[in-house]
Amino acid sequence: MSDRFHGRHLGAIALIAVTMFGFILPVTVVAECRSLNSDAVALVEKMSHSLREQNYRGIFTYQYGSTIESLNIEHTVVDGVENETLMHLSGNRRTVVRQAHPLNCVHPGHRLLQAAGQLELDCGVARHYKLEITGHERLAGRQAVKLRISPHDMFRYGYRLAVDESSGLLLKSQIMGHDGEMLERFEFADLNVGAAPSLEDLQPGDHVAHHPAPPPGKSAADDGWSVGWVPDGFIRTANDHEQVAQVRTFTDGLAVFSIFFEASRHIPGPATGGAGSAHQGATTAYTRISSIGGRSWLITVIGEVPVNTARRVAESVRPAA
Repeated sequence: MSDRFHGRHLGAIALIAVTMFGFILPVTVVAECRSLNSDAVALVEKMSHSLREQNYRGIFTYQYGSTIESLNIEHTVVDGVENETLMHLSGNRRTVVRQAHPLNCVHPGHRLLQAAGQLELDCGVARHYKLEITGHERLAGRQAVKLRISPHDMFRYGYRLAVDESSGLLLKSQIMGHDGEMLERFEFADLNVGAAPSLEDLQPGDHVAHHPAPPPGKSAADDGWSVGWVPDGFIRTANDHEQVAQVRTFTDGLAVFSIFFEASRHIPGPATGGAGSAHQGATTAYTRISSIGGRSWLITVIGEVPVNTARRVAESVRPAA
């Protein structure tokens, strides 16, 4: 679980810095959406487009627990296609590159953030979170608007954001636990908007983020197992496969978690009952052992959700009927 946990952590940095939001609720949302703050929604909508559509480069810090990392980000859009590079400036040199991501690509997570009218009057992310503007602050030499996103239940975390007034770019993000503890923090120390890095600067590094298309109409049951419970509002997103594991990924538009279903190589015969969890910042990893078809399997849930959510999801996994 260690390699997968740290790999997910590296990917989480990219998620926070670049693609935290897709296309967000327009201001003209139906009245059925509870706790809706139209100004906050408009701010997040502006931020979502800015993150994907503008050229920018900068340096930001990423903190989880007592660990603080510094990273450089370069993001450019050429002919409607996104390219970006994240490079660690502290510790071991690591680079994440995402290339050739079309701006018109809409993932399930993005659809959850779109207009309620496009979701059969389901209010998307506003159904499960309260969005509100809480003030202003100055970050990276720029004026920012502060935004608080609070969950309506205990199955997901809250967020504290700061959005650049001028460009709409996300300048700071904090993921908050239910006890008010800050679990993770991302914050720009320097930001240059409109600076387009050359394509030569966007070469593959230590990790290249691929862009698989979601499999239409395919469910977890197609691979011999099913997920009996996920929190209300979470839907399945793109399907990824590894050589030794089957993967299911779910999102509510903000939070994301993945379920890994893997035959155990170290536990002979059927076994049940073993379970354990690990944490790194807001990322939780929960693993349990289950006996299915006379074999022992490891079921692991990894994502930015509380441990009780991860545990309940893992315990709901059963062989497909």
